Amino acid sequence: MYKICLKTNDQELAEVFSRLFKETYGVTSHRYIGHHTAEGKERQHYEEVVYSKKVAYDLWNFNIKGPGRYEFHPPTKYLDEEGKKAYIRGFFSGDGSVTLTPKEHHISIHSSCRECLEELRKMLIDLGFHPGEIGIYDKEPSPKRHSHPSFRFYIPEEDHLKFIEEIGSEREMHINKFKQIKLIDEERRKRRNEI
Repeated sequence: MYKICLKTNDQELAEVFSRLFKETYGVTSHRYIGHHTAEGKERQHYEEVVYSKKVAYDLWNFNIKGPGRYEFHPPTKYLDEEGKKAYIRGFFSGDGSVTLTPKEHHISIHSSCRECLEELRKMLIDLGFHPGEIGIYDKEPSPKRHSHPSFRFYIPEEDHLKFIEEIGSEREMHINKFKQIKLIDEERRKRRNEI
């Protein structure tokens, strides 16, 4: 049996996965709803599963998934500029974060595989972005939250509008925050130009 699976607590992300597999391969995923315990509470999660030898071999041939549990490798040798942007958009949709507060906003990408995140960061540099250095943000494993360290890098504020326009996200939550960031950043630019 050949099985490709995305397990997530986020229903929107599960739906994005399902839609993209249908658009790319013409394959309908199966959705399973499971339950797990986190922080002492029972929580629901979704598994989007595709059973397809063709899809499995396609992903295997691109060497996208490494042998490690959280290891991935962008298939850069197969991607032109638009392909790189699409890959980053897909990755960001799952492992990206947009933080918006009254005083500031941040766009970041995170992963448990530091060297893999470095490959992704290099793709952004190749596309003319200036991502920050990779830092660790969860140093110690925590039984309540995660069992491995996590890493991330930020997209600097001067690249926010470029990132929003050229990369974007498949997630509605990100898209809504991007709209707010665009308004804030455009207003800041206007004020700077008036000075």
